[in-house]
Amino acid sequence: MLRLDRICIVLFIITLAMLIPVARFVGWAGSLLTFVFAGIAIADSVVNRHWRRYSLLWIIMGIMTAYALYSLFLPYNNPAAIASDWIIQQKPFIPFVVMMAVKPSFRPSDRVVVKLVSVVNVVLTLVVWSLGPKAVEQVMQHISYVGLTIFTSALAFYLASIEPTGKIDRRSLFVTILMILAGLVCGRSKYFGSAVFAIFMMIFYSPDMFQRYNKRAIAMFAIALSLVTIVGWQKFEFYFIGGQGIEMDTGRLATIARPMMYYTGALILIDHLPFGSGLASFATHPSAKSYSSIYFDYHLDKVWGLGPSMPEFITDAYYPSLAQFGIVGVGLFIWFWVYVARLLRSVIRSAEPQRRALFTLGWVIIVFLMIENIANTTLVQGSGLCTMMMLGLVCSHSQLATPTNDNSTTPTTYGSKQ
Repeated sequence: MLRLDRICIVLFIITLAMLIPVARFVGWAGSLLTFVFAGIAIADSVVNRHWRRYSLLWIIMGIMTAYALYSLFLPYNNPAAIASDWIIQQKPFIPFVVMMAVKPSFRPSDRVVVKLVSVVNVVLTLVVWSLGPKAVEQVMQHISYVGLTIFTSALAFYLASIEPTGKIDRRSLFVTILMILAGLVCGRSKYFGSAVFAIFMMIFYSPDMFQRYNKRAIAMFAIALSLVTIVGWQKFEFYFIGGQGIEMDTGRLATIARPMMYYTGALILIDHLPFGSGLASFATHPSAKSYSSIYFDYHLDKVWGLGPSMPEFITDAYYPSLAQFGIVGVGLFIWFWVYVARLLRSVIRSAEPQRRALFTLGWVIIVFLMIENIANTTLVQGSGLCTMMMLGLVCSHSQLATPTNDNSTTPTTYGSKQ
């Protein structure tokens, strides 16, 4: 008899092991994993009558399907592109919900494998980086994937290091932090922000640090928050206000592809109230591949990097793609992350022995994704899928995650002593 929790753990390990090849060679793997996770949810619901367990998944799929139908009545792209974007936009959310609902647990052997794969990922990534820019481009497509792969692997190593008692031995914590620091070789300022926040949370955070007046804890948190905010603002200013250090005048539009995507995304939100321009219309891979007519409407076809012959910068940031969903979609996106924050709050307030480590990991993942998506589409890429799986595992420890009358017998402790 197949155990869904074991299948989910195997899928997580496969996703982790695929972080390097998925960047350049097997980009389709993410979509395939999405279908597999959706199949798990459907099978569990049909065979075991666990429909309520996946309520959030049905809501998300229903909303995306409604947007797909809405998009068919808009003139911006063809049905094939819309169907492709329908899959892509659900990629991070389906694994998250399934992991949260199934509540898989790590056996001791699983923890060893996850740690080993994480270390191998980091070592191989550093080897590729040491061979120079051409090797990075040929194997990982872009230097940013060096940081993404290392940081995601470090978080997986941290997750596998959490003991049933909630403790993380010093050597495992040291290796995790060493991995995070190794990722600084990518040279991206946004990575620095994620690294600062992660190291602060892993070393200094405790559930009661703000319940008592602790000058040292407050000062450390303020410093970490300031550094992360500065990095976030620098990326926003670089990509939206100042371009690449070049003034935004109409005679030099060829140099400001990224900020133009943000600016046009805001215009689309205003012009297409309340549901946006529809799937495959703006700032997504299908909208670039089957070049959306909306780029002509807003004259983006004349901007270097956004034209039909070279649309490389169309998918250079995630947040502009929210214009496809309009004000309603932006609100739903915010609601989702508020919901996740509530789940994490429930975890830290529980009697769960692993609550501190799980809460730490959950918030590190959220901050990492929020910063990365300023200048990348990490959420719908391999690293995004892997981190969202981990976030689902973390949130599965919340009492708010599943209906209280769900009779699941799936164990919820990572470090099983079996």
